[in-house]
Amino acid sequence: MILDLVADLVRRVLAMFPADTAQVLFMPVFVATVMVGFVLVVHKLAAPLTRLAATLISWVITGASAFLLLVDMIVADVCRRRGTKPPSVVYNLGDVVASWAVGLTNGTRQMLTSAAGVLARANVLLLIVLCGGWIWLWNDQYCPDGAAGCARPLSVWYQQVTSEQG
Repeated sequence: MILDLVADLVRRVLAMFPADTAQVLFMPVFVATVMVGFVLVVHKLAAPLTRLAATLISWVITGASAFLLLVDMIVADVCRRRGTKPPSVVYNLGDVVASWAVGLTNGTRQMLTSAAGVLARANVLLLIVLCGGWIWLWNDQYCPDGAAGCARPLSVWYQQVTSEQG
């Protein structure tokens, strides 16, 4: 889906050229745009996106912990209203939940931070190869099985280029 949007954008930009030139330039410009964009996203946006993901995950963990501690608080409140001391398991549950929340939040942040570091230092050649595979997969899955009248973008481009040269 993302590659379809990029292809449409490239077609609109190339519309300023004569039709023959735009057809010849489409696939090289498309591939270069996708590869440069992919490398930039991985190298420049990985760190901010992982920080955002860590923040969102910590909010979810905090919300789940608050819900579990709410149960703990209700049980303790019921015991106190009856004039009895809450069982020690209630306090232990609160300690476990708090420790779980802190440990899981810290572990998640550490894991995402190290993943961001790995992505920021990823080999550009490896990213280009991965991107080439992504484009190949997009092209290969462009037409549903046996769809009549559907042609894959790379095939269409190749036929246009070879028919103009021959």
